[in-house]
Amino acid sequence: MKLENIFTLEAAANAGITRRELAEKIQKKEILRLAQGLYLDVTAGLSPEHIDFITAQHKFGKNIVIGGLSALFYHGLIDQPPQQVWVIVPPTIRTTDRRYRLIRTKGPLDIGIEQHDLFRICDIDRAVVEAFRFSAKMGLQNAVTAAIRAIKEKKTTFPKIMAMARAMGYESAILKHGETLTGIMENT
Repeated sequence: MKLENIFTLEAAANAGITRRELAEKIQKKEILRLAQGLYLDVTAGLSPEHIDFITAQHKFGKNIVIGGLSALFYHGLIDQPPQQVWVIVPPTIRTTDRRYRLIRTKGPLDIGIEQHDLFRICDIDRAVVEAFRFSAKMGLQNAVTAAIRAIKEKKTTFPKIMAMARAMGYESAILKHGETLTGIMENT
């Protein structure tokens, strides 16, 4: 039985791979241990920058979304990569794992999402809206920078960002800073 690119310890056992064989493959660097009970076949050809996102998706479930500073960096809207993977989750999910920064929300987790093969991430419009909505966590400067860069580089438009904000019910988070955005856009 062939294993998937990313597999669990249980899947390896079902494929007839013993723990000893798995440990040997890890030592030979044929398999990479991503998290407890989660492994990656290094011959899978997955993009290295996606591995943390895929691991988060497996750890927290199929309904979570990669967002926050991780989504802004993924879309090229901020220059500094975040030190943690930012994950938007339902309010019930918690973790003590310092590799992840959770944004717990009751907001929709099915609007403005890019579905990749093994993970889900906010699209550009939602990433900007979330940056304003959670500016206390992400920093207002990051939100403003991301919005301006996205519009200047023609990755999106202000009306598209506002349409996403309306769809998510976060319109007031952007309107609160509308004068700042307008002023900066006029001076550039």
